[in-house]
Order: sequence, then C-alpha cells, then structure tokens
Amino acid sequence: MGKGAGLLVRISLLQTFYFAKCILTAGILVKLSPHGSGNVIFPSGNALKYLSEYFDDNTETLSPYEEIRLI
Repeated sequence: MGKGAGLLVRISLLQTFYFAKCILTAGILVKLSPHGSGNVIFPSGNALKYLSEYFDDNTETLSPYEEIRLI
C-alpha cells in the first residue's frame, strides 16, 4: 500500500462551510454533481471489471456509444 493508504480524515461541518464560503468569495465555479450528460456508465471494459457488483446480470445493456445498424 502507498503512503497514507487507509487514512481516514474527518472534516467538521464548520470547516466545510468555511471552505465553501471561501470558494464563493474567490468566484470559483463549482459543479455539484460529477455526473452529467455524456457520462454514461455501462457494463463494458473497465466498468465491467471494477463495477460488476453494481450491474444487474439479468439485464441486457447496450452501449450508447456503439452504432446501431438497421438492416
């Protein structure tokens, strides 16, 4: 394990509010959600390898990035 692995740091709510106030005062743009349009996770590649426990094995999921051929 690397240095600091497994270290748990607790930050108080007061410290969190102070940090948020400083960010707003500095005018830094903050996005509240890391996911958005375009970030689609589907069971393939590394997502399947590392996140398989979160996918339903009984559901067929198609990649939104693969082209669909209509014949």
